[in-house]
Amino acid sequence: MEHWSPGDKQEIRFTYTNSEFSIWQINTKLKYFLSNSVNISAYYGYVDSKVGLNGGVDVDSISRITDDINSILYEPLRAPVVHPFQKLETTQHNFVLRTLAKPFDDSKLDLSFYYRYGLMNISNRPAFSRGNIEN
Repeated sequence: MEHWSPGDKQEIRFTYTNSEFSIWQINTKLKYFLSNSVNISAYYGYVDSKVGLNGGVDVDSISRITDDINSILYEPLRAPVVHPFQKLETTQHNFVLRTLAKPFDDSKLDLSFYYRYGLMNISNRPAFSRGNIEN
């Protein structure tokens, strides 16, 4: 085994509503030397991320509450955001299988197979809600 990295989770929490960022990444690579003329390598990568898409501070709703916009605008815990529940969730699986061979003198063979699965989901509902709620 040449390279392996355990699951790496990173989180960034901001103070504005729905501005969180979280990601899991796993990458692993395996190489096998079948002989001096044939090498096989395999790679797998996984990504699972969640991002809050708040759309920024909703200045229009602040102006309806008070004439002094700055009194709320720069207070992250009080400032309303455009999309308080909208999130982007991404999942990826990447597979690579590669064979390097030298079947004859002065010849080289490089054969690679790739597979990639990707899913992106944008949701706009509270995490605690159940049932059909549309925003």
